[in-house]
Amino acid sequence: MGEAERAWREALEHAERGGFVTQRGESIGWLLASAIFGPLPVDQGIARCSEFLQRAGDDHAIRAWCSVERSVLEAMRGDFTLARELLSEGTQALEDLGPTVYATIPLQDRFLIERLAGTPEAATNALRNSYETLEGSGEKAFSSTIAGFLALALCASGDYEEAARFSRAGEEAAAPDDVYSQLLWRTSRAKILARQGHLEPAEVLAREAVSLAEATDLLSTHGDALCDLAEVLALADRRQEGLAALEQAAKLYEAKGNIAALGQARSAAEGLALASPPA
Repeated sequence: MGEAERAWREALEHAERGGFVTQRGESIGWLLASAIFGPLPVDQGIARCSEFLQRAGDDHAIRAWCSVERSVLEAMRGDFTLARELLSEGTQALEDLGPTVYATIPLQDRFLIERLAGTPEAATNALRNSYETLEGSGEKAFSSTIAGFLALALCASGDYEEAARFSRAGEEAAAPDDVYSQLLWRTSRAKILARQGHLEPAEVLAREAVSLAEATDLLSTHGDALCDLAEVLALADRRQEGLAALEQAAKLYEAKGNIAALGQARSAAEGLALASPPA
């Protein structure tokens, strides 16, 4: 993401010089998305959203995306009320512009916000509706991600049978080089298998997901994969290894400035430490 940002900045400069409105919006959109997923610290990401909002002028699509992407960053700071308000405003603005595949993307952000708030299952219905819309259109790139998120949301609600269905759907739709979707189906499948008592294959998949994340600069995504690995290890009664994974995740969240996820990792570590038998 960090390397791609330089290319997007150059693309934006050319688009603005040439008056290419569509390419300008696309470049800004990627820079906003990178603020969430890439290594840019959260506070700087929020500043980027404010910068592009000021530069948006009467481009309602860019203004909407500034609200949508900032919503996740505010959730990372722990302000879930503001995050939900921004997401609602941005989503409504995109819907007013007309139905497109991109209008389903805010539902991904809804999941990210609710996961940070500790209530990922709250996004289940919205994700399911989004998946059905994308599947009906034949779209694969976004649907594989939505399927992965939905599988994780269903895991959080304890519906592992339905989660397995969407984990498989995500695997089938994911392109080989779509690292994020490849990671999502593995983490969801690992959780499902671990809950079913299949701990060895669960750990294999969880570690594969961590390896995929390690090759990127997606700090929070890497941290999430480590937390999911820690969950599998805890179920296997390998608490010290789980604590080590959570400690590594905490460092990644701290580097990102993802306060909400950092708090969750520390809380999970405290619970795992208390559950550990005395030395």
